[in-house]
Formats: sequence, structure tokens, C-alpha cells
Amino acid sequence: MKTLRIYIKAAKDQADIAQQKELVMMVNAQGYDVSDIYLEQVKVGSNRPALDKLLRELESGEIVVFENLEHIS
Repeated sequence: MKTLRIYIKAAKDQADIAQQKELVMMVNAQGYDVSDIYLEQVKVGSNRPALDKLLRELESGEIVVFENLEHIS
């Protein structure tokens, strides 16, 4: 089974548990294992330590799923 990493950037008051479970179930159904979930709870324009950690740990050829592509800009 292939592995991937998930990055979620959420509003401070957003319920993230259901969103994480849904993403994990979706990628498992596609035949992938989730190696890590990086959850970012920050305000707009803040530093993003979880994204920084993901980029440091990411290895060549690995797959990353972003719950929303707008959150990587």
C-alpha cells in the first residue's frame, strides 16, 4: 500500500476531527495509508509551523493531500 501525508489548515473555531476522518477514509478507499496528518490552526497571515514541518519531512516521491489548495498560498 502506498503512503501519503495530509495537510489541513483550519480556522481556530472549526471542528477538524470529522474532516480528518473523512479525508483518511477517502484516501484509504483509494488504496493509500496515511503516514502523517499535519493540522494547522492559525489566523490568516500567521506563521505555519505544521506546513514547515511537512516540507522538512517530505521525501522525494511522496504524496501530499491538501484539504484545500487555497491554503498553500
